[in-house]
Amino acid sequence: MPKRAFDILVSAVLLILLAPLLVVIGLLVRLDSRGPAFFRHRRMGRGGEPFGMYKFRTMVQGADRMGARLTLKRDLRITRIGQVLRWLKLDELPQLLNVLRGDMSLVGPRPEDPFFLRFYGPADRKVLSVRPGILGPGQILGRDEQELFPDNVAEPELFYAEHILPGKLAVDREYVERASLWGDVKILTQGAFTVVATSFKRSFLHRNVKRAGLLAIDLALIAVSYGTAFLSQFGFDPRPHASFVFTRTLALILVVRMLFLVYYGLYVRSARFFSLPDALALLKAVTLGSATAVALTFLSGMQEHSRAAFVEEWAFTLILLGGVRAAVRLRHHARNGTGHGRRVLVAGAGDEGAFLVQSLARSMSIEPVALIDERPERWGSMIQGLTVLGCEGQIGPARAAHGAEAVIVAVGDTSPAWRAAVRAECERLGIAYWAVPGFNEFMAGMRVERSESGAVNGTQLAAAVGGNSA
Repeated sequence: MPKRAFDILVSAVLLILLAPLLVVIGLLVRLDSRGPAFFRHRRMGRGGEPFGMYKFRTMVQGADRMGARLTLKRDLRITRIGQVLRWLKLDELPQLLNVLRGDMSLVGPRPEDPFFLRFYGPADRKVLSVRPGILGPGQILGRDEQELFPDNVAEPELFYAEHILPGKLAVDREYVERASLWGDVKILTQGAFTVVATSFKRSFLHRNVKRAGLLAIDLALIAVSYGTAFLSQFGFDPRPHASFVFTRTLALILVVRMLFLVYYGLYVRSARFFSLPDALALLKAVTLGSATAVALTFLSGMQEHSRAAFVEEWAFTLILLGGVRAAVRLRHHARNGTGHGRRVLVAGAGDEGAFLVQSLARSMSIEPVALIDERPERWGSMIQGLTVLGCEGQIGPARAAHGAEAVIVAVGDTSPAWRAAVRAECERLGIAYWAVPGFNEFMAGMRVERSESGAVNGTQLAAAVGGNSA
């Protein structure tokens, strides 16, 4: 049959062309989480006969025993690399093997879970008269079933059967009645563009406009990095082949880098609070991206220039992408951070005092200026860039020299007797006093105390210290 011959020819060619990509994706899936690279779904085939449909595994191992049969929005079972594969629709590529085996076709109704066969009416069974397809007719309409589910739906299978499946079957029935080889070619052409377009959902971009903007800036900087490395190694070469090598390699680098940057969560990490863990994630993403790009160019025969260009591109990319995030953090702190909040003195220069200083330094309303401590051996040392001035007798001088308006005590670093002395000194000077429990005290149920009558909980501390004293 022409349709079957077309399926075999196209799927075989695609499998050969995409073999390097399939290998890389399989390795990434294995490295990302425990379990096999592939997963076999039990689906209904032609005539209602079940078959195993191949996909790259995008969920944790045993996900089918952990919840609903259907994948919902923000499903916690989806792995990090699985989210990227679903976003780009790459998890469906192994179904080309099903096409070669004769289980599926390139175009046809999407194969359904046998569980939902009970909801088919007599007319709906017509869709089982043809092979299911990798690309369904409903997909050219831009349908995304996950987006049709309401948030926190209680019974997803029932909702799907009552509200989504009937419309899906209506579209599939119309396809079966009008199916033709030329119609399949048109669906493949339209569907390829539709799938790419719906990968970038308008609602998702609207919610994540800043992240999308950062991704666009990163991709532009990666292009600049590779262009700079290419020119520094080979100079300007106007010959068409040099332009071809540059364009082809740059396209590969952009795709690979985007996958690794997304995988390591560089766009869910807030650039405003860019820190050492974020820098390490960026280093891993850029380094593994460079290694993957070198490996792919070598395996595919595309390696037409020295590896020195990749090394330079790696260094330029790391500097530029890290520089952008550092600049965002500095700008954020310049606008909302140090110098604009209420100035406080931290009492306690141990581990919990250091943690308290670090936490307060990120606040928009509080600025730690110095520390005091009851232990003389800590006097004169520096914690998080702040000096330990001395004991409670330094509260007055700290107010005069640094403008300290309140004292915050790290309970876990101080003794009850010294806290009482600090509190008495604060009351004598008319300075606000706050005692913040450490982890052990917090677990024991201790509240945050203040010198005035009453108490506030920990979540109220920033607002209380940042505003006027009670």
